[in-house]
Amino acid sequence: CCVISNDDRLVVDQKVILIPFTNLEEAHYVCALLNSQLVSDYLKTFLTLDAPPYILDHLAIQAYDASDEIHKKLSNLSQLMHSSSIANTEKVKTIQSLNKLVTELFNQDDIEK
Repeated sequence: CCVISNDDRLVVDQKVILIPFTNLEEAHYVCALLNSQLVSDYLKTFLTLDAPPYILDHLAIQAYDASDEIHKKLSNLSQLMHSSSIANTEKVKTIQSLNKLVTELFNQDDIEK
């Protein structure tokens, strides 16, 4: 999953599921969730050869809440991962932090709709 802004150029060579957002922080929050190990492992149970467009219907994703500390941290971590200046060692730590936060978030709520 990645966040693409209006300034980015994109060439698609595979199937894509597009989720439009008007809020950049919300887009990064959802991107962080979808890139987490927990969500990725869960979604793999629905995969065959390709990811069907309705695959996200199986997830109970909370709406982004800018006042929720976990939501803000996930958004910030995704923004950091999208940065071209992040070092590989920092990427590993960021991914670990992201996975921990997503596990906390889904311990509060069930992952499945």
